[in-house]
Amino acid sequence: MSRYLVIPLALCLGALASAPARANTESQPAQSATIIEIPNESVQLLDPSIEAAGMGGASSAVFWQEDPNDHANPALVGFHHGLRYSFGQTKLYEGLIEGVQLRTHRVLAGAWGIGVAMSGKPDKVGRVRLSYPEQTFIDEFGNPLAPMEPHQDVRTLAVGVSVIDLVSNIMEFRGGAPLTIQPRVSLAVGHAWKEVAIDMAPPEVLGGARVGKGENRDAGAVLRIAPMDQIGRDLDAPRRRAQYRLELAGAYSRLNYVDDERINYEDGHGEEMPDIRQYGASARLTMAFAPNEGTSWYRDWAAPAVFMALAWDHADIHRSTVGPLVADIDYTTRIGSELSVFDVFFLRLGHVEDYVRDVEGTTYGAGVSLKYKNAIGVRGDWAHYPVQDVLDQPWNRYGVSVFVDPFHLKPED
Repeated sequence: MSRYLVIPLALCLGALASAPARANTESQPAQSATIIEIPNESVQLLDPSIEAAGMGGASSAVFWQEDPNDHANPALVGFHHGLRYSFGQTKLYEGLIEGVQLRTHRVLAGAWGIGVAMSGKPDKVGRVRLSYPEQTFIDEFGNPLAPMEPHQDVRTLAVGVSVIDLVSNIMEFRGGAPLTIQPRVSLAVGHAWKEVAIDMAPPEVLGGARVGKGENRDAGAVLRIAPMDQIGRDLDAPRRRAQYRLELAGAYSRLNYVDDERINYEDGHGEEMPDIRQYGASARLTMAFAPNEGTSWYRDWAAPAVFMALAWDHADIHRSTVGPLVADIDYTTRIGSELSVFDVFFLRLGHVEDYVRDVEGTTYGAGVSLKYKNAIGVRGDWAHYPVQDVLDQPWNRYGVSVFVDPFHLKPED
């Protein structure tokens, strides 16, 4: 498989350029098209997280984000609380070809140390889609077919469990005391059921060679420890002096770990799904401000603290026979940092080296999160992400999410 697909600008699908059946966006006979090249993107290798994009993509051990990146590690949703809907959009290759974009609709729910992330599973609950401009295809007899939007989907259901948090919450619910180690240690495990659906042309075109579907699974784990914690359970508690918390985490995840699953196309051929191993680490230092009486009105909207964090990920292709994705090669190295002020303003900086997609460069991003008593809120994020040098057109990624946490909506005593 070539690194690039040769795509006619007027047709947008390079594999159809030399075939008897072709795509044409005009009602008049197709004219000669200017040939351009864009990368052969796969929706499986595009990360839906806008927050992670600003940090170079480093996210498999990032346990603190409001919108956990289950795409990188399904265990992360075990740290999620409340109900959240997130939307993200990235227009790919603006100025080169219009209408290629990655859109994400994700739903997350979590409580007590159990979290669930949904994007297309169950059916119609969320979506992660890489789409191309609408096309009108012509069959081999010259008859126009119904217009369609070529696309690739990833449909995922991820479940994560933060084991110590779950046990501690159960003990507290039953009238006992929570586990004393809970603020200092967390262990989360997760699993995801994933389906990839590719619909790049009607079955009548190329004998169904561009229509396929396949299933696979992801798994992961995250261990977090706090070797120093002066803050304790309540960040808003009154204090007379500044207090600190240092947290360290390590993570491992395996994407597409089932080795006999493939994407099966309607023309009978199959495509292996790359088995990706990821290793991650992170560190976060939180400083709680002082003096703090814990009663100011703005505490309903902000946290009296700042945190600084670093994250690192490395991934390799463990098993694949698909074109350049050969087994036992490095896939990506990602490094990222994040600064949070009052848990409202976020700045991110990172660096990515993607050896498979041939991407290397600096990333950066920002976010704003407005929450009332951690019970209801809205969040917006933006990230700048590099692409191949030959394209010279970085991606600008945008995302917004809304959430509600029913546990924080209970009336105060």
